[in-house]
Amino acid sequence: LIAKRRMESKHFANKNRFRSIVFGTIPVLMFIYNELTTKQPESSMKLLAFAASSSRKSINGQLVRYAASLVESAETEFLDLNDYEMPIFSVDREQEFGIPELARQFFKKIGAADALLISFAEHNGSYTAAYKNILDWSSRINAKVFQEKPIII
Repeated sequence: LIAKRRMESKHFANKNRFRSIVFGTIPVLMFIYNELTTKQPESSMKLLAFAASSSRKSINGQLVRYAASLVESAETEFLDLNDYEMPIFSVDREQEFGIPELARQFFKKIGAADALLISFAEHNGSYTAAYKNILDWSSRINAKVFQEKPIII
């Protein structure tokens, strides 16, 4: 009922496009939420959500926001990859300048979350260069960038 009401709202412009994707995501989000809240009943789930795209009009951004809105009891933080623009990763840059502070901030955001919700954009059969660069820099902090958090992709 909640999902139906939300999908009928004018807030979500591309509702027909995402109907099957989102309805498959809801049970997984609710399972993660139930698992986390039975272990820590006083706290709400901290969900970190982002589109793995640098496009300001990303359809993946719309999808991730809508899917996250269906978990009403979660405390959701949305990230914009444009806030994490860094030089293109290279070992030479890392040796000369170290790991950028933005990579550390991104990694810390993941660490503070209970679960992640990511919508991937596809560019030429792969994920975006913006996401790959953030992943490359963050993996220099710890190869387990997602820190064993539950992830819905």
